[in-house]
Amino acid sequence: MEEPPLSPLKYKIEEEKLTYNIHIRIEQNKDTTKSLTHKVTIGGMATDIFSVRFDQESKYIAVGYGNGVIKIYNAMTAKLSYQLIMSSVKEDERLPITCIRWKPLSYGGKSSNILASTCADGSINIWQCTTEKLLVNTKTPQGGDLYAMDYFVDGSKYIVSGKMHSVYLYDDNTQKCIYEYKTEALDNVGHSNRIHSLKFADDVNIFLSGSWDNTVKIWDLRTSKTNNNRKRSRNPIWSTDMRRFFG
Repeated sequence: MEEPPLSPLKYKIEEEKLTYNIHIRIEQNKDTTKSLTHKVTIGGMATDIFSVRFDQESKYIAVGYGNGVIKIYNAMTAKLSYQLIMSSVKEDERLPITCIRWKPLSYGGKSSNILASTCADGSINIWQCTTEKLLVNTKTPQGGDLYAMDYFVDGSKYIVSGKMHSVYLYDDNTQKCIYEYKTEALDNVGHSNRIHSLKFADDVNIFLSGSWDNTVKIWDLRTSKTNNNRKRSRNPIWSTDMRRFFG
């Protein structure tokens, strides 16, 4: 299948502002159902939005824009709190922020306000949000556009992927790539097209990858292999999620 041009994962934009609606349906029992609807409009920018993410405490909302800017808003007041910009890159050369992830809270610790992002220029950037300081700027060994990333539950490692069809595992302490999950190394059971989605399980060494090859694959960090229990769709996979791997 020929790879299509990169299409932005657009959220609804009204009057150059990001509008998000959260509708929560709470079922207390068979006879009682309550509905809670909350709507907030956050001041945005006249550009496409590729990624949106709450932090773990639901205090902030990070928004990745098509012009390479990340804006972080207070979830309660909808006011801009921080702005993350790659100052070393000229404004007209900045590419979309394709994915953003908050680093998980340390066990028993407080929020570190660390935010990681991938970019269409192939870069992985890790920020200290409260100081707006760039801590890490790196790229995968093979280069190429990046579309997805996710942290392991304890924040000790993370995975990234994109146009190159491989998934790269990084050590968060050294910021070095420690493994590449790819088709050639796995007897042709890897992906055959760009990967748009990654998701770690909450409590085990398992992660999912969703690809433009119409498959979702389940990988095991302990064996560095996929169990080949892939789920094929009629359409390309843009997003995946997992509540629990067992139970």
